[in-house]
Amino acid sequence: MQILSIKLDHFKNYTRYEVEFHPRLNLILGHNGVGKTNLLDALYYLAFGKSYYSISDRQLINFEFMDGHDSFFRIEALSSGKDQFSVSFSPARGKEITKNKVPSERISDHIGEIPLVSIFPEDIYIIRHGSALRRKFVDGTVGQLDRSYLQALMRYNQILRQKNELLRNRRISIRDKEVLLDKFDMDMGPLIQTIDSGRSRFVEEFDPLFSSFYQKIAQMENEQASVEFARSVSPENIRTTLRKARLEDIEKGRSSIGPHKDDFKILLNHQVAKNFASQGQQKSILFSLKLAQYAYIQSAMQRWPLLLLDDFFEKLDHRRIDHVMAILASEHPGQIFVTDTDEDRMIRMANQAGLDYTVISIL
Repeated sequence: MQILSIKLDHFKNYTRYEVEFHPRLNLILGHNGVGKTNLLDALYYLAFGKSYYSISDRQLINFEFMDGHDSFFRIEALSSGKDQFSVSFSPARGKEITKNKVPSERISDHIGEIPLVSIFPEDIYIIRHGSALRRKFVDGTVGQLDRSYLQALMRYNQILRQKNELLRNRRISIRDKEVLLDKFDMDMGPLIQTIDSGRSRFVEEFDPLFSSFYQKIAQMENEQASVEFARSVSPENIRTTLRKARLEDIEKGRSSIGPHKDDFKILLNHQVAKNFASQGQQKSILFSLKLAQYAYIQSAMQRWPLLLLDDFFEKLDHRRIDHVMAILASEHPGQIFVTDTDEDRMIRMANQAGLDYTVISIL
């Protein structure tokens, strides 16, 4: 999969912008604040129907056109398979995603059409912060490959919101709550099994890839990285387990167990990485996670995902840069987009790695 060209209308800081891409490496260069990251976010939005930064669609409209009656933004792209993709949003008409001018009935139907892996500076928090970002990483990987998993996850989250609203409601009697909670738990049961099965299978297949890439990047024989699935609830006897947690749920006003509480522990030498890994080790872990995600998606889809690297080389030592570039050059022949402020550095690294490229200057 490659994106040959993209056209932006009223998206973020762009009024109108159109550019052709190189099928291998695209060096997106310019000073800070000119819109390099916004161009990557447009590609991300095209793949997932949302901004990487969880910004509301209305706020993505160029500020000069945000208040007009006909305010909108639109992203169009042409792929190497000659498919035409577009996504548009306006407050009046809502969001529409199309492939070859045929609209998707649901955004979930579009997920996976443009396989994509991204590394933004904020991704380091996958390691440093709580479980929500690690779940998002796993769900964003499996969801591109397994539509039944994605639909089960979306339905589970919908029921979970309804269940939590009920648990917080102090005007409904305990007896009436029990009846409704029984129904919610019954509906959640098969969804939890589907989600747990997808996550368990993913970790089993992903962990060896992740460990291998860490060794290639860190090149430290005495360091071993791994990922471990820490589930909140066993897929067996789900309704009984949910029932036992009900009193606590009612007292707290929220559901205390379920896939929304799962974690994926990232370990370095069998210790939780966020507690023991140095900054350099954490960066090696992050790149290993993303390169393993890239390889995992490619193996499942038999298509190379797009790879977005935002400020990838900023504050990264040359040893790790060389190792990552060598891996990209030798093992991942897909299309890559890299943003940076230093043109000389980027061109030197691309030439050293033997990668064909084009320079896209954002002024």
